[in-house]
Parts: sequence; C-alpha cells; structure tokens
Amino acid sequence: MTCVIDANVFLEVLYKRGRWKGAKAFLEEVKEGRVGAYILHFTLHRISALLGRPELVARLLSEVATWRGLTVVGTTVQEEVAACQLAAEVGLDFDDGLAYYLSRG
Repeated sequence: MTCVIDANVFLEVLYKRGRWKGAKAFLEEVKEGRVGAYILHFTLHRISALLGRPELVARLLSEVATWRGLTVVGTTVQEEVAACQLAAEVGLDFDDGLAYYLSRG
C-alpha cells in the first residue's frame, strides 16, 4: 500500500488530538518501511511553518529524511496550476487539491 500523507496526520501526533495514537502508529510503519507513503514538500513546509522554531523544524526534517517508507515529492508551478483546477472541480482547497492531484498520479 502506498498513500499520500496529509499534514493533519502529523498534527494529530504533534498536538495529541483525538486520533493521535493511530496516526503515530501509522507514521511508525512508514518510518520503518513497512508502509510506503508520499508527502508533498509543500506539506512539510506547512508543518514547519506551524512549528515555527527553527530547532523544532530541523529536528522534524532530519527525522523525516531517515524514514525508509517515505518519499518527499516536489511540484512544479505547472503541476500546482493543474492541481488548482482539479481542486476547484471537486471542491477542495489548495493543499488538499495538491494531495488529490498527487494521488491521482
């Protein structure tokens, strides 16, 4: 199974929201390579912006860079425009539209 990880999966764990234990278990699976997943570079930037403090961001990015099952995906401006069009068609906001665009291949 390969999936796209949304920022909310990380935020569940970071803020210990209602489903944080399940999210943490899933991220551990990705970390160890038992589950394959993609994350948008944009998503990492969103999480980093919320963390704010450079030392926290550096720790997160250093950790994520070692995850065996995770592939970080960048997008071009043209892909982002296409994602915006797709998002508008299906009623999503920008970041969910990017994830949807990526998941469609």
